[in-house]
Amino acid sequence: MPVNVPESSAELADRLAEIDVDGAVHRLTGIASTTLAYRSRGRYDRAKAAEVFGSLVRLPGHGSRWWSNTDGTGGWNPVTRHVFDTMVIGVGNGIVVTTLVFDED
Repeated sequence: MPVNVPESSAELADRLAEIDVDGAVHRLTGIASTTLAYRSRGRYDRAKAAEVFGSLVRLPGHGSRWWSNTDGTGGWNPVTRHVFDTMVIGVGNGIVVTTLVFDED
């Protein structure tokens, strides 16, 4: 079965929607505290994940911009050949933060 993954940087950019800093923290906390495939316990509990990623999103500084391929509620535009994936990218002050998490069922 063919997998619909982006074939160019332009196509990848089309699959990402701009989000605010709170949206970035929400998505990053979610992917660290629950698995994508079965929503079971992730690497961190929710409070620790919020602490870790709250610090991470501050790295690019004020005025940073953030994008993700997920709406934060379970919908997403695939960016890999894996069954589930979430990408969050932040850019600001010469810093690029990129996270990519994938899972299989």
